[in-house]
Amino acid sequence: MTHPDAYSIPTQKTPTPRHITSTATTNYNDQPPRHTMAIFTELPDDLVDRILVCLPDFNTLAAFLRTSKAYTYAVFQARPKYIIQSIALNVVGPALPQAMKLVHVVSDDTDDLQSMIPDDDIVALTRKQTQTLERDASTVAAIEDLFSIRHKDRSTVESKLSYSESLRFRRALYRFWEVCCVVSEEENQDLEDSDEDDGNRSKAILLKVVNVLSALETSELYEMGCVASFLREIITWSQRARDQLDSTGGTWAYHSSAGVNFQIAFVQVCNARKINVETREAQTAKAIIQEVRGEHDACKYLQGFAQDFWLLTSLT
Repeated sequence: MTHPDAYSIPTQKTPTPRHITSTATTNYNDQPPRHTMAIFTELPDDLVDRILVCLPDFNTLAAFLRTSKAYTYAVFQARPKYIIQSIALNVVGPALPQAMKLVHVVSDDTDDLQSMIPDDDIVALTRKQTQTLERDASTVAAIEDLFSIRHKDRSTVESKLSYSESLRFRRALYRFWEVCCVVSEEENQDLEDSDEDDGNRSKAILLKVVNVLSALETSELYEMGCVASFLREIITWSQRARDQLDSTGGTWAYHSSAGVNFQIAFVQVCNARKINVETREAQTAKAIIQEVRGEHDACKYLQGFAQDFWLLTSLT
């Protein structure tokens, strides 16, 4: 069943394009030229369905559905949930389950770390949520570009991560972003309840983060640790580049409650799994990148990124 706010055809009618003729075109069958849409509507339903699932984004889907309410929209309505999920996969890539979970957390569909949507669940998306999904995907791709410059290949401004490296980075970033959003929401709710002791609130929030990290495989835990370390590194660098690091030397990772809670929870979970400090640091450092290109080359692109990547603070 499709969400009522999902894709629908606008009520206003668009004018039918005029019949197009051209004296410069020879019609070898002595038949009048046919409009492209007339030919398109004769395509089999399964072929139109295949075209729909291959569309690159949701704006293209909306435009495509407007071409024929009686035909293309009817094909879409046959299985809208699958088509929307397929386009979401085209937009986000294989980290789609984590991206969709983040969208639902931001949309307040789930406000507790213990009730997060399972990775393999297919959830209906509203039009507003698809817009959020596309915006988040653009942000994550930009952060991946910077990660690639810093840790993979310093010769280009575009990500050179392999498919598997990109998947590890993106799913870890979405998960970390999700934890930050939920922790911030928990803190905002706690501010409204002044009767509860601050120490008890902090312990409750930390316990939720620990429970989330405990549910991950150790390799996925290392991936999140790697992403958190990278964000801490780049925010520190960008603050120093703009001469805005305050006299205390504090940075995002330590001023952000979400960053602090993650780091404490990360260490606690590793300790519970009997992972010593040396192993933890070594495995975290290589959790995402398998091969570094030009490891000792000078980086000539980083200067221009300081201003652009203040968007990273939105993760908290």
